[in-house]
Amino acid sequence: MIEQILEAGRAAPTGCNLDILRFVVIKDREKAKMVWSDIPTPMDQCVLIVICYDTRVYETVDTTS
Repeated sequence: MIEQILEAGRAAPTGCNLDILRFVVIKDREKAKMVWSDIPTPMDQCVLIVICYDTRVYETVDTTS
């Protein structure tokens, strides 16, 4: 199911089709605490998918025209 979710995210349209999103899958409870430390939730059956936005693309590609 995780692979299907990631594939849907990869196939989703993005602005100017620049593929500026990166996905990080976290299954480890201790690593998840670094991301989700302020929300108490059991991580026994959970997976976090962190969506990262790469702003460096806009520094190299002119999207104003």
